[in-house]
Amino acid sequence: MKDKDLYEAVRLFHEKEHQNSSNYFDIFACKIKFSFDSNSYFNSLKQYKEKGAVDDYLKIIIHEYFHYFQRAYSTFGFYFQMLERYKEVLVINMAKHMLYHYQNIDGADRPVIDVIQTDSRLRSDNLINKWLFDWIDLHLINSYVNDTPEEYLAGCEYMNQIRPDFCGLFISRKYASIDKQLQAYLKGIFGGFPYRRYKTIDCSPEDKSRILHMESQSMEIKAMNMFTAKGILESYSKAAEFFLMREEISLEYLRGLSFSAKDYDYYFTLAFAAQNIPAKNSTEFLLTFLAVCDIVISPPCIPYLSMLREEYPSITDFDPGYRFYCAWEPMKRIRPIASLEEDYVRYTQELCQALGWPTPMDTAAEIVSKCGYMETSDDIMFRVFYQSQQLRLKVPYCFLEITPFLTYLYNNYPYCPLVELSDMVLINHGINDEVYFTMEYLNRQYWGNILTRTTTELMYPYHTKPYVLDNYKESFERLNEEAVGLRINNIKVVNPSY
Repeated sequence: MKDKDLYEAVRLFHEKEHQNSSNYFDIFACKIKFSFDSNSYFNSLKQYKEKGAVDDYLKIIIHEYFHYFQRAYSTFGFYFQMLERYKEVLVINMAKHMLYHYQNIDGADRPVIDVIQTDSRLRSDNLINKWLFDWIDLHLINSYVNDTPEEYLAGCEYMNQIRPDFCGLFISRKYASIDKQLQAYLKGIFGGFPYRRYKTIDCSPEDKSRILHMESQSMEIKAMNMFTAKGILESYSKAAEFFLMREEISLEYLRGLSFSAKDYDYYFTLAFAAQNIPAKNSTEFLLTFLAVCDIVISPPCIPYLSMLREEYPSITDFDPGYRFYCAWEPMKRIRPIASLEEDYVRYTQELCQALGWPTPMDTAAEIVSKCGYMETSDDIMFRVFYQSQQLRLKVPYCFLEITPFLTYLYNNYPYCPLVELSDMVLINHGINDEVYFTMEYLNRQYWGNILTRTTTELMYPYHTKPYVLDNYKESFERLNEEAVGLRINNIKVVNPSY
């Protein structure tokens, strides 16, 4: 498929999404606030090679855009987004009890952490431990997936890895069914995993307080070595950055790196792949490596497909690190990719056939044919994921060549301000959509600060002025009222049944 066909598929993809969601937000991944000259955005990569600062920006855009693809458009990423929501369903149990015992919030003048420390009804170890263990269980599962040493989770060390997401207090009612669905799914995958062994913890009140003081954000998927989900995802994005910036990468250098080193980061994974991919030049190597990564993060395994199979999948069926490991030997025997248009489908079919895996296109076809309810879901994440699978069927390599997406972005939003949000940036042409990434992040910070009453200012990286969260109070109140019908000044909680 040629560029004009790819551009047309991308255009139709975006048009269809806009039809399904008024005031839709085009979500674009990046780590900094940036802008480009309106007369020259992506006409020539060489043009930007001559502009050092813009060149650096573009690298970050590409790198983080791929992380967005990994998270929102791959089956592995979609699965872990469901896992994060499941954590919010779990944490709401504790929040309901806390609110029931603390109905007189009186404008939230008192930090909730202070109430927990001073109110004897809330000082029960059972209450806080029940809440923590729900999180610890899921953290141990994530650690198991990513091969984190168990001893790393002992004592107070694992507490530093648990980041309570108080936004779970305001989770939408429409996600209530996720609890039972995903709980059964996890039980099937981790049936023999003894993560329940940690049933007692010995920590001081200060340690418990420190847990609650931690920043309100979703728990990250941790990586301790290159053969983990995080290692693969980072190397995938870095390879895309090299390829799309047309940067040369020395195969001789990569093939000469020592595997005893611990500090090569993504180069280490690239170096290991270079030993196994019989590429003649850096272009062949990068294209092939990108395709392999695309395959390993596209397993036929998401919670909403489990009902389509006779047995629950094994952890080895969908863990990117393990799948990458399995692909080592077949890589050596398969001709590399010289052109995405001509070789991507051939390569993925040959590699997946050698491994006994369905191709990403096979999985996409199954999702499109059996999960049509996603297309009309009121959840934007479901719609984007479903339509991305439709796009993959039209353009199988669409998530490896993102130039058309960047071009589309600029053509539609030449002067659009971008708001920095950790690793997600929102292109905003409306304010009336459902809870969206930027406001969601600020919202979590706001309620986290209410809980701890530490500061009302939030400083984004690369920004020169802090955000005063109180200035957004009305927006936060509205978002939470729309989600669950609650405003902090008039919360009324019935006695929880559990």
